[in-house]
Amino acid sequence: MREHIKAFLLASSLAFGIPTFVEAEPLERAPDGAHEMRGMRWLRRLELSDAQRDQIFGIFHEQADATRELMKLVHRAHEALRLAALSPGFDLAQARRLADAAARTLSDLALMRAETLSRVAAVLTPAQREKLALFHLH
Repeated sequence: MREHIKAFLLASSLAFGIPTFVEAEPLERAPDGAHEMRGMRWLRRLELSDAQRDQIFGIFHEQADATRELMKLVHRAHEALRLAALSPGFDLAQARRLADAAARTLSDLALMRAETLSRVAAVLTPAQREKLALFHLH
């Protein structure tokens, strides 16, 4: 996974106080022949069924392109703000517009992240959701 995407997902996870499941490393063969989602340690601690694992993988996969596009927008917005800050004749109003645009995009990413977590939680059993809630406390 690209470093800037990993950095964003990690930062958003920390901002929400939720376990990180963004360290998504390549799938690796488990001893029983099943694929394991490395880097998603909190998922393993939930003792998911194969069907749940497949559903959750699908959720993350569906969000990947949209997340990547929003990350590009965030990067461009931050770069534009940086360039505005370094330009001679700094324009505060322009910088505010650029910062507001960056904030809106980050807000969109945060909402997407919350929606993804909600969709993942919907796949879990009540006991697994309770366990997930405990991860948020620590």
